[in-house]
Amino acid sequence: MKNYLKILHYSLGFPPYRTGGLTKYSIDLMEEEYNQGHQILLLWPGQIKSYNENPVIKKRKSQNNIQSFEIINPLPVSLMGGIKEFDAYMKPCDKSTYYEFLKSQKPDIIHLHTLMGLHIEFLQAARDLNIKVVFTTHDYFGLCPKVTFLYKNKICFELLNSNDCQCLNCEECNKNALSLNKIKLLQSPIYRLVKNTKIVKKSRRKFNSNTQANEFEYSEENALSTDQVENYKKLRMYYFNMFEKIDKFHFNSTNTENIYKKFLNIKNSSVISITHSDIKDNIVEKSFKDILKITYLGQVSEYKGFFLLKEVLDEIYLEGYHNFSLNISSIPPEVEPYMNVIGDYSYDDLNQIFKKTDLLIVPSLCKETFSFVTLEALSYGVPVLISDNVGAKDIVEDNKSGFIINMNKNELKQSILKLYESREILINMNRYIIENYRPLLIEEHVKFILDFYLII
Repeated sequence: MKNYLKILHYSLGFPPYRTGGLTKYSIDLMEEEYNQGHQILLLWPGQIKSYNENPVIKKRKSQNNIQSFEIINPLPVSLMGGIKEFDAYMKPCDKSTYYEFLKSQKPDIIHLHTLMGLHIEFLQAARDLNIKVVFTTHDYFGLCPKVTFLYKNKICFELLNSNDCQCLNCEECNKNALSLNKIKLLQSPIYRLVKNTKIVKKSRRKFNSNTQANEFEYSEENALSTDQVENYKKLRMYYFNMFEKIDKFHFNSTNTENIYKKFLNIKNSSVISITHSDIKDNIVEKSFKDILKITYLGQVSEYKGFFLLKEVLDEIYLEGYHNFSLNISSIPPEVEPYMNVIGDYSYDDLNQIFKKTDLLIVPSLCKETFSFVTLEALSYGVPVLISDNVGAKDIVEDNKSGFIINMNKNELKQSILKLYESREILINMNRYIIENYRPLLIEEHVKFILDFYLII
């Protein structure tokens, strides 16, 4: 075996143009693989000059020892916006672009972090050259065009009492998908420069809030036409064909394993919990005083469970329980007396945030593939109360380092009131974390991933 590997990653790009858990994990993974002696390349979907031209791969300036290659004219990157212009997402291209790129670079392994923007011809070229391909399941794109499987704040296939959502809700769920012209703008070099300006951030938040809620409910009367259902099934089959060309799946949680295996016949896979480079062993003994300090570090959205949490805390407050506070990172439509808005924060701020936290709550209604914030809280010795929809439940010991509950109003309320009445529970959980839990560091995680690459 070589002393080093040449590893080609495919992800959405570098910060600050791309952000979020997928980007954080993939970049940190690449940097640590480099630190451990491997040669690292990143291929990413970039500018769309024309939807009618073949892709071209351009070498860009390396970042943090990661060689950078931009795909010009990739397929559209929809993120969480949905899809309604089917043909553009399945447009064939000349395989020779990808074949010649892979032949010239000669990677030992290809690690995909998403299928967004990628032509199926890339995987065909990898197979022609006998280059093994692995895939990390950061979300459900390829199975669900909206990524989350969330529909009317319920899991789509559960709403229809089926193991398969059958694409019956797809047209309505994707009705606000961005046009191809807007996606072209969002993938342009100019947008990369202005993305993090205040005015663009504000516009993006407004768009996200307008597309969170979906009040449509499936019934026989408003069922989709057969043609539209078939279009979404055809789109899904395109991605299924891509998945079939992957040699091994890295599931970041048992959540993702269970859902992917509902739809795909996957024979070669491993569940490996993930981490990032800012995770350290910061576990300390905490003091829990009169005021119960709760923290929520997610989006102000239905699918993340914020409004369910707010409804519960509103009730508790109105019933006369005032000795609690809620730290939140985003500004909600109404700021209640018990709320403390932290605002945007960085990893450098986590120490201060968790010093002022007795309990982290992650009340997600969607099937979270993981949850870095759960890992971050535990790494500071903070007990957690999380939904059983959260993939990071794999690293939480129920009733020991935290609570894992069926996320509904009654269970959430009773769990919070129990902790409100007894800080002793949190004291014992903090002590248990100190004595029994050690967060997974990126250096250790990369060793697991390198072993994962080699056993295919």
